[in-house]
Amino acid sequence: MSPPFLSAAVLHQDPAQCDALCDAVADDAGFRVVGGTADAASTLEVLATATVHVLLLDVASAGDEAPEFISAVRAASPRTGILLLVHGQGAPLLEELMARGAGGWLDATRAGTDLAGALRTIGMGRRYVPAATASAG
Repeated sequence: MSPPFLSAAVLHQDPAQCDALCDAVADDAGFRVVGGTADAASTLEVLATATVHVLLLDVASAGDEAPEFISAVRAASPRTGILLLVHGQGAPLLEELMARGAGGWLDATRAGTDLAGALRTIGMGRRYVPAATASAG
């Protein structure tokens, strides 16, 4: 049985963007935001103190350390799903992040329309690959 809500955390280095993403997630029925953070260390603290079903990770905010951070999240909270918010990062990086344990990705330009569905899919333990990407193969 799935929980009555999915708890989410958001990592985005820009405080205004982090707040906006947290608000967007919280506005959708069925979600509760348990943390909005600006860096990896703060995100790992949230994972250590709260149940987080899904983490929305802005890949640009994680920077060059994104692969290591994904591994750290997997080690700290193996059941937390990870949705990558991408800004044109290339396929090789996305493939590496998926191999490290991310559950899917969403282009930032689609966040307004697809965010809740993508988070829900990842939070329920399934993969999320954008439809345009899946059909382009």
